[in-house]
Amino acid sequence: MSFQLDKETKKVVAGVQISEEAKKILTKTHDNAMNAVDYIENSAISFMSKIEGLENINDEIDKAILGFETTPTKRNISIVCDNFQEYADILDQLIDFGHLGFAMKTLIDFLSGLTEEQFEQDKVKKLSSMLLNLLHDLNAWRENVFITQVARDIHYLDASLLSSCIQMESIFEEKAVSTEDDDIEFF
Repeated sequence: MSFQLDKETKKVVAGVQISEEAKKILTKTHDNAMNAVDYIENSAISFMSKIEGLENINDEIDKAILGFETTPTKRNISIVCDNFQEYADILDQLIDFGHLGFAMKTLIDFLSGLTEEQFEQDKVKKLSSMLLNLLHDLNAWRENVFITQVARDIHYLDASLLSSCIQMESIFEEKAVSTEDDDIEFF
């Protein structure tokens, strides 16, 4: 997996390169976890309309993933990437969610690099399923943080989302993700 970061240091786990920043996110614990209620109360309300717009983007991503699963072409995976980019653009505006945005960028970079030769039926089905699960997680995160405000830690999805992205790449690396000799736990 290649990350476009200033740091050139990368680590390889089961054939998938992981940068130091990615490893830091995967192992990060938030000592000063902020719950959703406190976050919303202490944040500008002006971005709430953008958060509501994530639901529409979520629906578009869902349709794009199903379109890719049905017809796995470079064009259809590009549509998936474009929709995820819209989601990431909103996250970029929410400075507190830089790690979540980094995970989304990692996913977009990976998906953009796939070629039609890699679109074997079983891999496409597995990738589509994982993308739909990731999308479900993003939707649950949005609801838990911004709508119902029940999240005890607004950053609970950061490492899990990045881990899911790395697992998706491992499908195309034809190697299983292993945590032997590493302190990284994949979800």
